Amino acid sequence: MSDITINPANGKLSVNIQVTTPQVVGYQTTVYAADGSTELEHYLSDSQSNNPYTVTLPNPPTSYQGCYISTTFSIIDPAGAGNNYNIDYSIQQQGASLNPVQHISGTSGAGKLNRIAIFHIN
Repeated sequence: MSDITINPANGKLSVNIQVTTPQVVGYQTTVYAADGSTELEHYLSDSQSNNPYTVTLPNPPTSYQGCYISTTFSIIDPAGAGNNYNIDYSIQQQGASLNPVQHISGTSGAGKLNRIAIFHIN
């Protein structure tokens, strides 16, 4: 999990995902309240339909402070196993990625691989 600090004056938050490899990657993004378990918002997409993928969160940035943004990446390699995958996952404000950007990479396996990345919004 990565902590990320936002500036509420800089406009709405967006979740950005970019896949730079040929594997099909599904994205399931959930925004959780500060308690870590209450689901507030949920978004689905994949790299075949949307790459890069950006979803602007509908509420003012202050409503996300203390919340968690979690994305499960499902990596499916039609060529089989043993191929490298690369995913960049970030929170953006005004179209600019906030630090840190999470880089998810590895080698595909047989079937579907799931990877989870989480941001805590300060």
